[in-house]
Amino acid sequence: MSRLSIERATSLDELAALEPGWNELLARSGTDTVYLTFEWVSSWMRWIGRDAQPMVLVARNHEGETVGIAPLMITRSRDPGASRGEIQFIGTPNSDYSDFIVLEERERVLRAFFSALRRGPQDWQTMSLREIPESSPNRGPLTGLGRRGAFPGDAWPGNACPSLLLEQREEEVRRELQRKKYVGKRDWEKSIDYAERFGAVQFQHARTLQEAEALLPDLFRLHKARWSGTSKFEDEAYEGFYRSVVTRLWPKGHVAVTAMTLDAKPIAVSLAFPYKGTWTNHNWVHDRDLAKLSPGTLLIHFMIVDALARGYREFDLTRGAESYKRRFSNTVRHNTDLLVYRRQSSYLRARLHGLLSRTRTRVAGGAARYSRRASDR
Repeated sequence: MSRLSIERATSLDELAALEPGWNELLARSGTDTVYLTFEWVSSWMRWIGRDAQPMVLVARNHEGETVGIAPLMITRSRDPGASRGEIQFIGTPNSDYSDFIVLEERERVLRAFFSALRRGPQDWQTMSLREIPESSPNRGPLTGLGRRGAFPGDAWPGNACPSLLLEQREEEVRRELQRKKYVGKRDWEKSIDYAERFGAVQFQHARTLQEAEALLPDLFRLHKARWSGTSKFEDEAYEGFYRSVVTRLWPKGHVAVTAMTLDAKPIAVSLAFPYKGTWTNHNWVHDRDLAKLSPGTLLIHFMIVDALARGYREFDLTRGAESYKRRFSNTVRHNTDLLVYRRQSSYLRARLHGLLSRTRTRVAGGAARYSRRASDR
């Protein structure tokens, strides 16, 4: 069997040179999500990952054809007197789904990636590979490699990802939507009638890039007001990142900005990715001062009905266990997280530390229960 060659891109310029063919390979890989597109990965690296270093690996076969891409980066957490490097997927923690892009012979390509990383520069200690989708064809090969000792590490259950399957369930979904209650246990139509006591209500997708860009400041404003002190948009880099993503994905039809307005003022805004038959509801927010009108859930209702009309297969509510996601979903998938150690000794120490920690917790819990029983006598 001929060997694979592995190349590295470790700078923004080297990453930019990979753009030709990246999305074409992604479309053929079986791991095709918007979070692995070149537009998302390169925009995130330029705006958010400024303190990280790209570590993108490219696998080529003996004919020089690209058969895999590992969209990775090295981040560093600084402890007193030490700097620890960790490899992560580019986009962590903002990508709802992350993965390797592999075209063929998955286990062989993935093994080559891990081997190259372990043979490479000694500037990382662990790999924290989070949010690998349940549907990924790489999950089986990855866990298989771990069991066979190709790398020291473990796979862990990741985030729950509620979703609403639409294909071949259109009538069922419509019936469920008709039964849902919103404002004061009112159905959709009565909720809209109630909201219109306060002004003219309208739902609208941005029809042009200019309209989408004009709505983004409202998304940022509402988000910062809703989660004051913790909003990611308090970092201006995030505004730049999402502006870049919208601008670059708009010509391909892979981004949508949608608003519910009251007297022409946005009171709920969504940034979503209509991508390959799935409407991925990535980020949405509503005016907290008008929560009594349920603008957020009304906006989701509108988008689901619209997705049905447009023939989408799925309305993905993305990762997280928020109550509104459970309310609208009819299936729940689970991502997988992979924690890999560069050295076997580090892995064994971590396993021992975890075992001791769990043992101490059980012992402390047993002692507390015994103390309570003794005091009750």
